[in-house]
Amino acid sequence: MGLFNRKTKNEEPETRAVSASVPPVRSETTLTTETALSIAAVYRSVSILSTSVSQLPVGVFRGSEPLQAPAIITKPDVNEASHAFISMTVTSLAMNGNAYWLLNKNDRGQVNNAQVLNPNGVAVKVSDSGVITYQYGDKTYRRDQIKHLKLLRVPGSLYGLGPIQAARQELEGQLGLRDYQANWFVNSGVPTGVLSSDQMLNQELAEQYRDRWLQLQADRTVAVLGSGVTYSPTLISPKDALFIEVSNFSVNQVARMFGIPGLYLTSASEGTSLTYSTTESIDAAYLKYTLSQYLVEIESALSDLIPRGQTVRFKADALLRTDTAARYAAYAIGIDKGFMSTDEVRASEGLTGAAPQVVDGAPV
Repeated sequence: MGLFNRKTKNEEPETRAVSASVPPVRSETTLTTETALSIAAVYRSVSILSTSVSQLPVGVFRGSEPLQAPAIITKPDVNEASHAFISMTVTSLAMNGNAYWLLNKNDRGQVNNAQVLNPNGVAVKVSDSGVITYQYGDKTYRRDQIKHLKLLRVPGSLYGLGPIQAARQELEGQLGLRDYQANWFVNSGVPTGVLSSDQMLNQELAEQYRDRWLQLQADRTVAVLGSGVTYSPTLISPKDALFIEVSNFSVNQVARMFGIPGLYLTSASEGTSLTYSTTESIDAAYLKYTLSQYLVEIESALSDLIPRGQTVRFKADALLRTDTAARYAAYAIGIDKGFMSTDEVRASEGLTGAAPQVVDGAPV
């Protein structure tokens, strides 16, 4: 199985208390890729990563010269849309730390199809002579049949390391806190309300009032109280139960683990004032310090599928597009200074055809 399912030396995870008011808890749910994705912040983080990369256009270059992209780049898997192929690759890297492409080659040894495998079903094996093979199901593949992508490369390890594997204990704590919150009102021992009386009640009479009250509430009928008995519901606000603080802590912890800005997970720090310039800087930092790790790995793997001397690059500028007014102002400066042409501007905006003729400042 993949790295995600392999046991580590420390079988018992360390329990970390989030707050002195929240007791340490341990979830009965085993941490797997499926249970990790059941944590909302994890699912959203992986979704953001895969969506960010899969929407980027891809180009093939020889040096700085753009080339016509071959079919293996525009559609790596004939059975999948190109964005789906990239999305599954990013999801594999984010969830497992590894992604595997099963390569199919023609008679000339050229790769004509690549299929993304389930990373949890791939085992990397090394023989006594140092030959590496890949086991998937009941089949064994050579290194030239599998393209192995790794998110974080650890020297001496056959596998890459992903956020979930690196922060396993933290995620197990997240599952425990989630289960603790879900069962708070059921198993915490906190009563739903209190029956009280201004008269002295012996234990037998008090139990009769309680049982009668429970019966009326189970039948959803109108409750009639006598003998000075009143009912007061026990109300615990989410803030008093520390649910808000714990939830914010969990979201920020997952965001940090995946390198996702908290803003993307709607978890801005208290007192933070976000402006257009700050969000633009956040987007740039996200591209530089998080997405680039995925982009470089996939670019390198795709470049290995085409002739030497040619490289594949994602056109990441699409993620940093400014608003319309700012872009047009920048284009005007570029044209005025002579380092951009009208055709280049139109290409950047995805416009086709010849530019309209302008007479006296108006298109004709």
